Amino acid sequence: MILRGGGRRHGPRGPWALRGLGPELPAGSLARIEGTDGAGEPTPLRLLAGVDAPTEGRVTGRPRTA
Repeated sequence: MILRGGGRRHGPRGPWALRGLGPELPAGSLARIEGTDGAGEPTPLRLLAGVDAPTEGRVTGRPRTA
């Protein structure tokens, strides 16, 4: 799964929760996201899971899930 230039903004002119993220995760790999309270740790997970759409960039190679 690849997130190229991924970013998420809250609202049309709201603050950026995430910008310029670009990890490449091979199949079967594990990733860990850390941060302080309010740092936006759930945002990349929501983008990779397809719950939210990125404001900029795109996600490719997402596996099919039920």
